[in-house]
Amino acid sequence: MPRARRSWLERIQGIAFDAVLFAIAAAAGEQVVQSWLFDHPAALFHGLTALHLITCPALLIAIVVGHGKADAELQRNTRPGLLGWAMALLWGASFIIPGVLALTFDVALWEMMLAIFGPLVVFVLWMWGLIVAERRRWIAPARMGEAKPWWSVQALSLLTWAYLIWLETMLIAAAAKPGPLTSVGVPLGVAIDYLPIRVAMYYVRDSSRWEVWTIVATVCFLLYQIATA
Repeated sequence: MPRARRSWLERIQGIAFDAVLFAIAAAAGEQVVQSWLFDHPAALFHGLTALHLITCPALLIAIVVGHGKADAELQRNTRPGLLGWAMALLWGASFIIPGVLALTFDVALWEMMLAIFGPLVVFVLWMWGLIVAERRRWIAPARMGEAKPWWSVQALSLLTWAYLIWLETMLIAAAAKPGPLTSVGVPLGVAIDYLPIRVAMYYVRDSSRWEVWTIVATVCFLLYQIATA
């Protein structure tokens, strides 16, 4: 596929992703859907844990090696910009929301601990594996400023999209359970987990500036669904 066509596809892709996230958030607020979600809490959290273990480290590594716009953004800003804050929250705060959801849906303690601490361990092991592979010349060294393989960008985008769909569904379902934990923890989850993931997804692709507005619309609608759940 020509590079220009790939770039065009990535720009359209992000807006399409947000449209689907908007639709999923609307569907998750329906009573029938919420009843089904409450009947399968363990299966829901199994899926969230698996996606959380892979998505957060994968995004951090993609930013570090300069996927998409991340390279130019990190080099342009001497102070922490939007991407810098997204990285900080991904590393330092993304573990909070799996814990809140685990307590809300009463899942096993071992799975809650895995969801909380697993991504940090996976990130360190993943980076160590990349360093070893580069030193032994099993893979080519990652260089900032170089275009990354298109298939890897697409795989990362689809993985992140799946995680956001799963996360917003569980946040809306958790918001329907009254209590101080969900009334504070669920909106906080949008701010320190969902939004940083979506911002990181924006920067690791050749995204359009119009996508910023669809991100704002999707996040605002998700907060509305949480407030009215």
